Parts: sequence; structure tokens; C-alpha cells
Amino acid sequence: TLEYVLLAGLNDRESNLRRLIELARPRRWHVNLIEYNPVPGAVSYQQGSPLRTTSPERTEHFRQSLVRSGVDCTVRISRGREVAAACGQLGRGIPPTPQARRLRAKLSSSRGMPSGKS
Repeated sequence: TLEYVLLAGLNDRESNLRRLIELARPRRWHVNLIEYNPVPGAVSYQQGSPLRTTSPERTEHFRQSLVRSGVDCTVRISRGREVAAACGQLGRGIPPTPQARRLRAKLSSSRGMPSGKS
């Protein structure tokens, strides 16, 4: 299974769709298309602009194109967005627990990645 968060203007272009099909079809991956849940202050590192949710029409275009190409696909339904409790929104602004900081440091060091600020 591949979880694919659609971001307007960032990874919802036709070229992104073609690449997703090229990756998923030969591996027989199931693709879950996920709507981005807006988080205040979240910006694209590539474009420096706020991240935006892809339109429902664009999401449906991705789904139909994947299915027509032989890729199993589901559009995940987002719940809790209206109260900022959807996936990706809950941890915003809440400092990590000591256990979470230790786990993050452990994972980062095992992958040779910087642990970032905790």
C-alpha cells in the first residue's frame, strides 16, 4: 500500500500522476489518495508557499486515472478537519513528550539523519 497525500500545485500534476502509475502498477501497490488537512503555518519547502488541499475534482481525476491504468485505488475520507482534529493536525503546537523525543533521536541516529529540534 502507498499513502499519497495530494497537495495542490505541488504533487497533483499530470507528471506526478504518470510517475505514480509507473511506480504503483508494476509493484501491484494499492494507492490510498489522502486529502491534505490544512495546518496553519505549514509551507512548501520547495515553493515557500502555503500548502493547499487539492480540489475534489482533481482528486477524482487521479483516482479514475489510476483505476483505468490498472492500479487499485481508494480515496481516504477525512474526518475532524472542521475542529482541527484530522490526521496531521493534532500534534501542531504541542511539545513532544520525553519518550517521543528519545524515539525521534533513536530513529534519526539509526538512519544517519539529523534529529531536529524537539
